[in-house]
Amino acid sequence: KNLLSLGFWVFLSQVQIAIVFGAKVLEHVLNLCRGNYDFLEWLPVPLLLYIISFLELEDIARLSQVSRQFEMICKSNALWENIVENLCDTITPEMKELAQEMGWKQFFFTNRLQLQLQLQRRRGKTKYVLLGATYK
Repeated sequence: KNLLSLGFWVFLSQVQIAIVFGAKVLEHVLNLCRGNYDFLEWLPVPLLLYIISFLELEDIARLSQVSRQFEMICKSNALWENIVENLCDTITPEMKELAQEMGWKQFFFTNRLQLQLQLQRRRGKTKYVLLGATYK
């Protein structure tokens, strides 16, 4: 607040700050002056993904309601991929392919029996084309 004295604001109006530094910086400065500053909002997304991947599921659900940014992060495939990789000992390439196809969040919440059935179905659908004939 000391840096943002009345003389500073007289010298640089809010419009000038927005023009020179951009609207995001102006919003940031105004929020600092009001005491409304969310440090989490300014962390890089990869770091947020890493941190959030260690939260309990209920906490992730609550965090997704905080802001649009956190909603997008909490629903992202990248977050759920991190969670699955943290909790599973082994993820085969076939499992990764299925997870990317169905979405990592859906993959996480699907029980093992259903996943095994889906993997078996995928194996059964594998066909090879040789000289115009289709083989399983």
